[in-house]
Amino acid sequence: MKPEKFTVMPWLFVVKINKAEQKAFKEKISKNSPFFMPIGSIHNSRNMEHGEIVQIGDYMTGTADYKQYVEGRGIYGWEKCKPGMTLIFHHTIETHQTKKDATAQYFVFDDETHNYYVVDNINIRGFYDGKTITPHPNFVFLKNIPCFDDGGEMDHGNKLQKSEGGLFLITNWETNPSNIAQKSQKIKEHIESLSKSTRTPEIQKVMEDLEQQRIDLNKKSQRRLFLPYRVAYSNRKVDRDCGIKIQEDDVLYCFNKACLYISNFQDKEYSYIICLVEHIGCLLLTEKK
Repeated sequence: MKPEKFTVMPWLFVVKINKAEQKAFKEKISKNSPFFMPIGSIHNSRNMEHGEIVQIGDYMTGTADYKQYVEGRGIYGWEKCKPGMTLIFHHTIETHQTKKDATAQYFVFDDETHNYYVVDNINIRGFYDGKTITPHPNFVFLKNIPCFDDGGEMDHGNKLQKSEGGLFLITNWETNPSNIAQKSQKIKEHIESLSKSTRTPEIQKVMEDLEQQRIDLNKKSQRRLFLPYRVAYSNRKVDRDCGIKIQEDDVLYCFNKACLYISNFQDKEYSYIICLVEHIGCLLLTEKK
């Protein structure tokens, strides 16, 4: 039950999430779909990862006093963050919804329509004011779309894209972890279908070749590389370190293993990759059309 009055600690946010929307998001394939997700597929993957800001601790946006702000208690660049806006956070905030569970450390109370959570600095990813996202200084938001156009020259099956500086960059789709996983799954399904056939020497050979393809793909998925990603939203800290204001669709080369977190918050036709700034390697300025 919601208390009549509450005060958040200076180092926390309080957010609320509509219960009906949260339940539908967890259980349905899409918001208005009549189909439900299998129970085994929703653990830690079907949380909304965003909620309406109800209250902001004084330290969080530097409003307590200037001295506290410059000492790092405030979030750099978040002076415009206000109640009513949307806070974007890590999925673990919603993992448990009742106090009966001893690990429900972020759930605080509920009312008839909303669940209320506290969010600490380590779990914050950004805020949305209805028009734009402002990332937490520790993160950048990248577009989960191919970095370069499908066009381009080809070299031994790899797509090449010429950069502004005249370099040819390999942009083979197989470097995308999700595409590798999809292709591996298709090969697995093909092997399973063949296994139900009469096991002739020819079919056995095809199955062995397919299995080797899966092994090779899995090895490729484990490569640790700096790959290009298009910027959705940068932040003041990254701009400062790069010495230039980073624009949408500029290209950051980021460590691929640090670009696996896809946010469930979505306000565009594409989803967002959330990457720690410490895993950014370099910036490639792109020509604006």
